[in-house]
Amino acid sequence: GDGWTDVIHPSDRAQSFANFHNAVRECRPLRQEHRIRGRDGNYRWFLVQAQPTIDENGNAIWFGAATDIHQQRTSLEQLRHSEALARAMIQNLPGGAAFVVDRDLRYLLAEGEALAIAGFKPEDFVGRTIFEVLPPELATNYEPMYRKALAGEPFEHEHNSHGHTYISHGTPLRSDGGEIYAVLAISYDISDRVRVEDERKQAEQ
Repeated sequence: GDGWTDVIHPSDRAQSFANFHNAVRECRPLRQEHRIRGRDGNYRWFLVQAQPTIDENGNAIWFGAATDIHQQRTSLEQLRHSEALARAMIQNLPGGAAFVVDRDLRYLLAEGEALAIAGFKPEDFVGRTIFEVLPPELATNYEPMYRKALAGEPFEHEHNSHGHTYISHGTPLRSDGGEIYAVLAISYDISDRVRVEDERKQAEQ
């Protein structure tokens, strides 16, 4: 091989090769993302931006830079993975809701029937912090719990809203590297369970 292609991830090679050839042929800038094998043998995502120029012998000389974008790529992929997971779980949770909150306490995801019951849409949450969305007393309640979960401690919390009783479980989401980048909180409606329990208590009196 001519060296540089050997370090590119086998799955990315053909595409990268084609992109390089087209850039040289059309003498236009190249911009692509591919995985490159480091000295430790592990692959990392890089963004390559380069401009080819052709020398007098007809060979391409490249000017450009490769930026390590591994952290962004993996966080995004992991988030998509956890989003898919959260959505799948939520679709099987009648009257429930799932939230993913990042390190700035900003919602990355909000899904579920409980939102609609309370008159919310997912886009009322996503991109906003808990302080911008929740009533002040709820935000004040949840802030220390989310911070605890971001420090690695799961939480459980019960609260009442719109005549329903909800229980929320918060759990840290970790990247492959083990860093906590968000919290997944799942709430579900336990009103029926609470009502049955109350009725049982009253019957016993």
